[in-house]
Amino acid sequence: MVLIINSQLRDHGGHLFHNTLALCRGLEQSGVKWLVIGNRDAKAECFSLTHFLPYFPRFVYEELDGKGPGKVLPFFRSAVQYKALLWNLFGRQLQLAKGDLVLVHSPREFEFLGWTLFLRDHIELFRGKDVQVILFILTDYQQPPIPGSIFLREIYRFCLRTLRSLPMRVRVGTASELLKLELEKIGRLEIELFPDLAVGITDLPEVPPDDVVDIVYLGGARYTKGFDLLVDAIEYLRTDANFFTKTRFWIQSNVERGMREELVRRALVKLLRLAAECDTIRIVHGPLPTEAYYRLVAQSDVIVLPYRDQFYRRLVSGPFVEALFFGKVPVIPEGTWMAREASKYGLEGLTFRSNSVTSLSQALVRVVANLDVFAKKVKEVSVLWRQYHNAENF
Repeated sequence: MVLIINSQLRDHGGHLFHNTLALCRGLEQSGVKWLVIGNRDAKAECFSLTHFLPYFPRFVYEELDGKGPGKVLPFFRSAVQYKALLWNLFGRQLQLAKGDLVLVHSPREFEFLGWTLFLRDHIELFRGKDVQVILFILTDYQQPPIPGSIFLREIYRFCLRTLRSLPMRVRVGTASELLKLELEKIGRLEIELFPDLAVGITDLPEVPPDDVVDIVYLGGARYTKGFDLLVDAIEYLRTDANFFTKTRFWIQSNVERGMREELVRRALVKLLRLAAECDTIRIVHGPLPTEAYYRLVAQSDVIVLPYRDQFYRRLVSGPFVEALFFGKVPVIPEGTWMAREASKYGLEGLTFRSNSVTSLSQALVRVVANLDVFAKKVKEVSVLWRQYHNAENF
């Protein structure tokens, strides 16, 4: 049996659910039994996963995460509490069988420490059962500007070197080659490279074609994702009548808690004003369920990812994975994992200088003006991209 541990899984919105769904479908096609262990506050949609156990309380990953001054003790407290939850789960509620595989999906920093301490201190639960544990890491502890990044680097160093010394098979993996290299450097442990399974479906719904180029921004309105930069770029491009007669913007606008939230909210107010003045700017409110989300992906010709590079240098982007999977043209920041992947596949001319409204605007104009050429290249890459980013390769 495969046990998929994802303490953050609460609803069917976002790539955590899509990734889990893709894994479960792949396991079912292979005839492998599985169980997803998610959050106890899970909404009804999660129970569409036929084998779903709501277990982890919400506070575990929403308490302090160690990324700032004065948060060291709460970080360790969260890690110890998480370790206790794992002991209760595996020591009392579940019985591991010989040959089982435990996949820990995207553990946050204190969860990674909690897993390390749990495996170190309760190795007897795994001894003699040939159980594998895979820790699939998608977070980057060095995202600046974070005062606690040096502290977190040492936490990762301790965890990786402790896991290397355990008398059992523990595999650590990621979907980013850049993050793999960083973790191997500090941990002296081989990090495996896995495909990203952000895509929740294999085929998009049909959308009637028209002569307008649809530019779509997916996901929450966040500072790290450059939501405010995109709004400023749209305002800047409004003076280009030729561009605006060819295009239509679709912007997901749900503001999420996080860095520079007030700046993001001001950008949303500006976007609402622009949309009221221009009927080619469409605002999509709220987190979207899977079906509606993929209707929006299907609507797109271009997927714009105005992310700030300092937060996405090594991180995998789910919308970028989806863009290439479905043959949609992405507009992406230089100096990121996204740009590196695009370059590997020969996709040039899709990048902009991060944090620059002017550069982002110019990239959008360039892509729209040459969309036929870019779309042809992306569709060719999509065939190769699908061959790698699927559950069979995980």
